[in-house]
Amino acid sequence: MKKIKIGIIATDINRDDVLFYKEQLVELTTKLKGIVKLIIYGYNGEEGEEDWLEGVDFDFVKPTSIIHFPKQLKALELDLILIPLIPNSFNSTSEDYTKFLEAAIFSIPVLTPNIYPYNGLIQDGINGYIFSNKKDLTVRIQQIIDAPVELKMAGAEAKKIVENNFDFSEENNIELTKMF
Repeated sequence: MKKIKIGIIATDINRDDVLFYKEQLVELTTKLKGIVKLIIYGYNGEEGEEDWLEGVDFDFVKPTSIIHFPKQLKALELDLILIPLIPNSFNSTSEDYTKFLEAAIFSIPVLTPNIYPYNGLIQDGINGYIFSNKKDLTVRIQQIIDAPVELKMAGAEAKKIVENNFDFSEENNIELTKMF
């Protein structure tokens, strides 16, 4: 079975969202050790807080400037991006679907809780993935792992959304990643 690379784009702003899922991330990287490779991109705790995700087996990738972000995201060769959000009114009214778009231009599907705006954009299993609550996270990832063809198809469908509904082309994508 191929190892699946799951990325979390982390910042100090979404630190609490990531920590909300810490127990599930520990379970995920323990139960699916050798199958799942978790990559935290951008944030790795504040000074003196190096153990912010203690018990979670992950690789850390340092943040890049916004200019180099697309090139680094592509270089990570992720299979899936987890968007950990606390299901609350703040996240459902302030979150936009930029992370979906960033992932989709590289045919990477996202996995997110069933909250707005993602649940209005993602058709579960078609162009991305949705999970009901944090206790379902590991089970949902196992289902995704068990269907690798669907995972690739979901990434391709997400990319089609960007190509058909936003000012995007493969040529722009190539130029964007070569530019910096």
